[in-house]
Amino acid sequence: MYVYVMMGETDEHHAALAEGLEEKIEQSIGEPCLIIPYSRLTAELVNKISPKALIFSGFNPDIQTYDKEQFRQIDDIVKNADLPILCICGSHQLLSELYSKNIDEVDKFYNYPIRRLADGEDGPRLAGERAEYFTADGFFKITKVQDDPIFEGLNEDMYMRCMHYCEVKELPEDFVLLASSGHARVEAMKHGGAHLIWTAISPRMLQGALFGRLCGAG
Repeated sequence: MYVYVMMGETDEHHAALAEGLEEKIEQSIGEPCLIIPYSRLTAELVNKISPKALIFSGFNPDIQTYDKEQFRQIDDIVKNADLPILCICGSHQLLSELYSKNIDEVDKFYNYPIRRLADGEDGPRLAGERAEYFTADGFFKITKVQDDPIFEGLNEDMYMRCMHYCEVKELPEDFVLLASSGHARVEAMKHGGAHLIWTAISPRMLQGALFGRLCGAG
């Protein structure tokens, strides 16, 4: 069994089930997948279920709106659990923060916009306060920086569907850069000494065998 952790509130958890995300993941990896809200994730639960891998979703709302204590269990799990972990989109940014900073020494964690839009610049944008920032919304060239089993059968330049306005600014210590794009240097990275892969690509954009390889299923 695989566990998909929703980094949102309970209504978002139910919405994901209604939209068929559970079925899509199960079709991609060929095994059952349990979807749970992040608030229910504990080290004890992980030990009890003993999943083949953990998958963390994107965020809604932004990371800085959360109390850091909401991430303490996640901090413990990702640094100590002995199993493959895939962090997608917003959780890709959260886990970068957790590995770059000490949770006991900061007030909160942040996600960082790619850049502000120039005056008069047109293009996709999000609503509200995010409207002033560049949003990567569409198919973009993702370039493989280093060979890795997740890229098996894929070209060095891959066109993938992106939907994000934030990025990881600095590669955390002990991490290896796997892929970059023209708008974000860190599109995918991997921990050098653990089964951790983080990617900025949205989960609904990952298809079939690639999603399975990212989840450790092949």
